Amino acid sequence: IALFAILWVFSPRPSSLETFESHEYESKPVLKVVVGRFTKDDLGYCHVYGEVKNVGSRDARFVKVTAAFYDKDKNIVGSSYTYTSPYDIPAGGSAPFHVIWMDEQGCRMAEWVKVWVESW
Repeated sequence: IALFAILWVFSPRPSSLETFESHEYESKPVLKVVVGRFTKDDLGYCHVYGEVKNVGSRDARFVKVTAAFYDKDKNIVGSSYTYTSPYDIPAGGSAPFHVIWMDEQGCRMAEWVKVWVESW
């Protein structure tokens, strides 16, 4: 008689792995950005206000929001980023954000903004 053990160690969890309960695996939180408004202040800085909603079934950690600013010809003129407050968003929850871009010359040229989000 021989005794043995099999140890299976992996990180991160393979995306092909299925669970018996749902037969699906969500590898990252599913985040939705809702941009409330894009403004310019008297100092010449650009501001983007909005909210990130976690519509997935996993908590999102250290949620980072990046904004890219474009001129009237759709050329990128700059970018900035921030983190939501709070940094972590539970499944089904949401958190606001405020991106500030402090480039007076670039902000004067900015006509529209594209926002995206990422998390751990």
